[in-house]
Amino acid sequence: MTVRNGLLQYDELLALAAEYEARLTTLQVASTLPEAPDVAQVEDLVVALQAEWLKARGEL
Repeated sequence: MTVRNGLLQYDELLALAAEYEARLTTLQVASTLPEAPDVAQVEDLVVALQAEWLKARGEL
């Protein structure tokens, strides 16, 4: 809301954006997340959760 309300000068806004970009780059480099999700593992998890839910409701 600070930006929307005009409480930052343009140069302050650019400095803030540069700071956030640097922080994000640092976090991206240090991240242990894979480049892409393991789609098969996600699908297996969804199926298992759906089966557990249906069993809890007595529908499976």
